[in-house]
Amino acid sequence: SRYSAFAYRLPAYIVETTHPENRDYLEDKVKWAQLLDKVGMFDAFRFVELVLIGEEGEGSDERFLNFTATLEAVTDDGSIKEGQTMKVMEKSRFLPAVREDGAEGWQYASGEVRVDVEGLENTVLNQ
Repeated sequence: SRYSAFAYRLPAYIVETTHPENRDYLEDKVKWAQLLDKVGMFDAFRFVELVLIGEEGEGSDERFLNFTATLEAVTDDGSIKEGQTMKVMEKSRFLPAVREDGAEGWQYASGEVRVDVEGLENTVLNQ
């Protein structure tokens, strides 16, 4: 669902589904959503495909989701040319949480992100 939120530019959903443990978490959710809307929604890319690889952690206090997302550049920014695709591989970590409306569920806590861009292979980008 977070993939769709990025693809359709829904920063409020990203804020709502992010665990307080996440390094990007801000208490001021309005400011955070505005910041995401301005610089954090991957506007230079079109979301092409999401492939779920697998899940881990059923029955534990944390769960993991492995996926690959294919993104296509919609502009030429010098590092990637318009029309060029790249694959983003992530192992996302989710923790249990209670939303403001009282509903229980899982929220995104962190992720180990890699891309298939030349020179960055096997590099974790968000450490």
